[in-house]
Amino acid sequence: MRRVPEVAYDESRSVLEATFEECIDVSGVLIPKPVQSGGSGTIEFDTNQLNLTYLKQLEELPVETETRFGYDKDMKRCYFAIGLMPKAGGSAIGFGSGKIKNFSGVVAYNMTAAKDGQGRYEFPANSSGIPGFIQGLQVHSGSNTLFRRRDQGHLVIPNLCEIRDMYFGFKTGPAVTANGRAIPAPNVGAILFM
Repeated sequence: MRRVPEVAYDESRSVLEATFEECIDVSGVLIPKPVQSGGSGTIEFDTNQLNLTYLKQLEELPVETETRFGYDKDMKRCYFAIGLMPKAGGSAIGFGSGKIKNFSGVVAYNMTAAKDGQGRYEFPANSSGIPGFIQGLQVHSGSNTLFRRRDQGHLVIPNLCEIRDMYFGFKTGPAVTANGRAIPAPNVGAILFM
């Protein structure tokens, strides 16, 4: 009879350095943990700290993360979900010539993602709901792979416009859906003479 070795979870480490859709870079140390989900064929990892950069920016994003990383032994592939929430103090994220305030987002790979009535990926309205949302996502069991990402926030481009309730949705393809409420600058002269 063949013996299967036991994993010393508290002694094991994996280094994560990955780029997703050439958009977000993630690095960190992952620690495996047993999954208590009724004998499923998955193993997940704990991580205390992830470093995130967006579109090759030099500094890390001013966000806190809620993460799930795992490996589906039945499907022989990885899955993950990363929730992005503003750090305490709520600093904005640089985005081109503007800044995104109240930014939050979810990146998911090989995890299910429901859509709302407008065809957008469902997402907690308040960033405080992201941790529970991430932990509640189900691992995708279909034969295809899934990549989903949703970002929301309030984009401010000084002297030009604001985009309130901004939404970006990304999926495998890549395919992008975006919307929001554009509010022009109150001083039209400032736009003309930028």
